Amino acid sequence: MKKEKILRNLKNTHIRENEDIPIIDFLNKLDKSIEYKLLEVGSGLCRFVDKISINYPNISITCLEINPDLADLAKNKGFSVINENILYNTLKSNEYDIVHCSHVIEHFSYPDVIKLIDELIRVTKIKSYLIIRSPLMSDFFYNDIDHIRPYPPHAIINYLNNEEQQIKGSNKIEIIGRWNRTAPKQYELIDRSSYLYIVPFRKFLNKKIEWLNKRLEIFWNKYRYPASKPTGYVLILKKIS
Repeated sequence: MKKEKILRNLKNTHIRENEDIPIIDFLNKLDKSIEYKLLEVGSGLCRFVDKISINYPNISITCLEINPDLADLAKNKGFSVINENILYNTLKSNEYDIVHCSHVIEHFSYPDVIKLIDELIRVTKIKSYLIIRSPLMSDFFYNDIDHIRPYPPHAIINYLNNEEQQIKGSNKIEIIGRWNRTAPKQYELIDRSSYLYIVPFRKFLNKKIEWLNKRLEIFWNKYRYPASKPTGYVLILKKIS
């Protein structure tokens, strides 16, 4: 692994920051002399758009946020803000060069989720980009009480490309990039649910497992290996029609 990549990994050991990397890499490939309009769907605390506004002065940002308090927060930071539900269908078609929808689709049930996907694509310009990030099923997926279900990348791609879907999207897309979010591989401690719980040297084994997990985390922070099963993803699509 190149030294620069190792150094970048060490600076992005937080899962959220690590998840930003493929999007930052994508933005860095865009022509810096062109002005881009970005729609941030679900801007939240503005963590990501704060980063974009500082590092990419050629990208003008509009925040779409359903929570009025968070919409006010974005407005107070100086962003252009639309405070409404994206399913209201009031935004202009083919308006944005980049639509970034981060950790939103998992809050929708079917068929509202395909209405959301259609709306995200509708407001994206032809030959421009839609970026979706979302969690996958994991032990902590339902720690958010408003998480309804995960939608893996294949589900979105099938909806748009597979003619055999019950309902198929009307837009054509090209896959520009797909990246899996992982975490350090970790081994579970022996607890009451384990058949090893009665082992007399359980405490000793747990100390060894804790030691191993710490070493695995250090290794992952540097090399992104060994890693857990994917816990989320970033999907970058280009709207063809």
